[in-house]
Amino acid sequence: MKHEEIEAYIKSRDLDVMQYQLAIDAMYYAEKAIIEKACAWLEEQNENMFEIEMILGKDFIEDFKKAMEE
Repeated sequence: MKHEEIEAYIKSRDLDVMQYQLAIDAMYYAEKAIIEKACAWLEEQNENMFEIEMILGKDFIEDFKKAMEE
């Protein structure tokens, strides 16, 4: 889901300002945690199988992280 879709859903729930802000903060926190977990998994896989880095380049994890944050 895109941020805009999630924000539209949250807005449709008729929340007060504090509840809305908490929901948005939770969304961003969860997104960041998932991206960090995925990057850690990729790093572990790269240590086990060196060909990932050889195929995708040495910065593939940073590139993945940037793409996921967009």
